[in-house]
Amino acid sequence: MPRLLLLVPFFLVISVSANAESWKTDSVLNKERSAGSCRPGGTYTLDLTGSVFTATNAAGTMFSITLPADGAVKHAFKSSTGASLEIVGNAKTRDLEISNSAYGCRWKMVPK
Repeated sequence: MPRLLLLVPFFLVISVSANAESWKTDSVLNKERSAGSCRPGGTYTLDLTGSVFTATNAAGTMFSITLPADGAVKHAFKSSTGASLEIVGNAKTRDLEISNSAYGCRWKMVPK
């Protein structure tokens, strides 16, 4: 008697979720590297989902950008008050700094 061979397709489903990290930071004035007229900074929520880095403060989203694989950040943006700022550092290591070169101010982003 002939044998029947039944082939059943086998599917492997792998669920991959994007690495999502969200954290709050305080921007602490770097007095040694800032002019005497600089004021303390505020609190921000930073989010890194996959390669998308987003910064938000009490006024809303300040920016959302795509980062390279190593997490390096160098991005110019406007604050909610219209100041020209730049954030530099690394989002993956959370080593970040915001500066306002027009007024000579620098703030270290310190995770809470």
